[in-house]
Amino acid sequence: MPAKSKVLEFYNEKLKHFLANKKGDEFQNFFEMVMLKRFPRDFDNVCPWGKEGDEKCDGILASDGTLFQVYGPEKFDKTKANAKIRKDFQGALNKWAGKFPTWVFVHNNFGGLPSDVMKTILELRLANPAIKIEPWGPEKLWEVAIEPLTYRQLEAIFGSPLTWSDLGDVDFEHYKVILQKIGERIKVETIEEIESVPRDKIKINQLSPTSEILLKSAFGQIKSVEIFIKNYPIDPTLGERVAVALNNKYQELKEERLSPDYIFAELLSFTTTGDNVYLAAALIVMAYFFESCDIFEASIG
Repeated sequence: MPAKSKVLEFYNEKLKHFLANKKGDEFQNFFEMVMLKRFPRDFDNVCPWGKEGDEKCDGILASDGTLFQVYGPEKFDKTKANAKIRKDFQGALNKWAGKFPTWVFVHNNFGGLPSDVMKTILELRLANPAIKIEPWGPEKLWEVAIEPLTYRQLEAIFGSPLTWSDLGDVDFEHYKVILQKIGERIKVETIEEIESVPRDKIKINQLSPTSEILLKSAFGQIKSVEIFIKNYPIDPTLGERVAVALNNKYQELKEERLSPDYIFAELLSFTTTGDNVYLAAALIVMAYFFESCDIFEASIG
C-alpha cells in the first residue's frame, strides 16, 4: 500500500478531476457521501419531501446544529450565486429559526468565491451576528471532511490510486479510445507548426507539485502517442484535431480565470474515460500535447 502522504497527493488531484464531473444533484450527493463517511454518527442528510422540499437545508451536524446548503452549478455565475445565498439563507432563517448557530454555504468553485459573492457573505454576517456564516469550497471540504479519511474510505469514494502498473498497461487501443473521444469534437483543415517545449514549462504554468509528478510520470511514454498518431491509417488528421480541441478547451478554461491546477484537472476530465488504465492513457496523451505546446503556456506573458 502506498504511503498515506502520496495517496493524499493523488486524491487531492483526483478531487479536482472528480468535481469537474460532479454538478448539481451529483455534487450534492458527493458532499453527502463524504460527510457521512467523515461524520457517520453526527451528519444527517435531509431528504426533500413533498411541497416542503428540503426546507433550505441539505444537511445538519447533530452535535452543534450546523446547517449546510449545497450549490454545485455547471458554471459558476456570481450573480446567480449571490441570489442563491440570499434566498437560501433567508429560507433557513424562516424554516429553522433559532435552531442553527452556524450556516455553511458549500460550493464547487475552486480557488474561493469572487469578491462580489464574499461581500454578500459579509453583509449577511453583519446583519446576523448571532449566526456564524461560512463558505466551504472544495479546498475546505478537502481539509475538513476528506483528508482525515482512511485509505479504504478514500478508495471507496475515488477508486484506487493511479499506479506505475496502470501506466505500464496502457496500449494503442487505449490511445485510440481517448484520442477519438477528443478528436471527434473538431475538424481541422490546416496544420500549424508545433513549437518545442521549454524545459521550465511546468514552472511557467505554476502547476502544483502533484500535477508536476503526474505529468512527469507520463513523459516517459509520450513517444508511444506520437507513434500511434503517425501510424493511424483510418484518420490521418486525428492528431491535428486532438491538438486543436485540447487547445480550444484550454483557452476556454483560461478565460474563466481558473487556477492552473483546476485547468489541468478539467482538461484531464475532458480527456479521460473509463477506469485507471484509461486515466493513465489520458494522462500520457495530455503530457504529449503539453510537451508539444498545444496546451498551457510556453512562456511567461
